[in-house]
Amino acid sequence: MKQRMALQGLLGLCVGIGAGQQPRVQVASKHWFTRIWSHVNFQYLGKPATVIRVPKPQPPGPQHLQVGPDFYLAGYLRECPHNGCEVRFHPSAENLLICYCHGSLFRRADGRLEAGVANEDLPGLRLALEGEQVVVVGLTSA
Repeated sequence: MKQRMALQGLLGLCVGIGAGQQPRVQVASKHWFTRIWSHVNFQYLGKPATVIRVPKPQPPGPQHLQVGPDFYLAGYLRECPHNGCEVRFHPSAENLLICYCHGSLFRRADGRLEAGVANEDLPGLRLALEGEQVVVVGLTSA
């Protein structure tokens, strides 16, 4: 029993998280997001993810973070819930993301499904501001 507890503690130190918790990932300084649609792509839980500056959401969802007056960020995984394909920014529509596997379209401002064979929104990321740094603290559904 003591060995198992010691091993769990050691693994928690190595990974930086406890059992059942999701990793905290520092994304970028809030100053990186200078204008609407400024974004940072990165990996979260081994999947493509994005934090993006968006217009004021009506109403804000759990994937939104208000950084200041008229300064909102959104975060989501860019993995299509239909088949796991990577979702990319749509080349001809500033406000959409597209899954090139089967054509599902998602809103760039919050990852919500607009059209296509997917039956869910993109998984949202919970964001926090720690000093000047934007940090992912988990998934919105967890």
